[in-house]
Amino acid sequence: MDRPKINPSPTIFDIVLEGLAALFVIWMIVMLIADYPSIPERVPTHFNAAGRPDDWGSKASMLILPVVSIVLYAGLTVLNRYPYIFNYPFEITEKNAGKHYRLAKTMVTFLKMTLTGSFLFIQLKSMEVASGMSGGLGSAFIFILLAGTFIPIIVYFIVASRIK
Repeated sequence: MDRPKINPSPTIFDIVLEGLAALFVIWMIVMLIADYPSIPERVPTHFNAAGRPDDWGSKASMLILPVVSIVLYAGLTVLNRYPYIFNYPFEITEKNAGKHYRLAKTMVTFLKMTLTGSFLFIQLKSMEVASGMSGGLGSAFIFILLAGTFIPIIVYFIVASRIK
């Protein structure tokens, strides 16, 4: 059966999440342009599970996170325009398509905001570590990242399982 090809309008919550994700990407770019001349030549390029840097590289490697964030933001934005191509764990019908699509789009937008926010945080902390102002990401970062990634997915499954 073909799924209905509809694209529900965003809710206020979606617009706020989208705005935050865009703000995070713009902040990364502006911060990097403004601070690039003062960034030390040696910067952390990887952090271990405890949030401490365990690999170092040139300051040019600071360009990676904004570029990945731009690609991620653009890719998820385009993908979110076609919710009918997503994989759903439930049958999509004419009757429930709007609700399932809306919920899935919100989940994708939330994940986009979480990931771009995480990349911004990593960029900020990398610059601080390189300047000697910080020792790393902090041990709580990995838990916050995992919670920000998996809680929306779990909530999606719980709510979507109730849609008839």
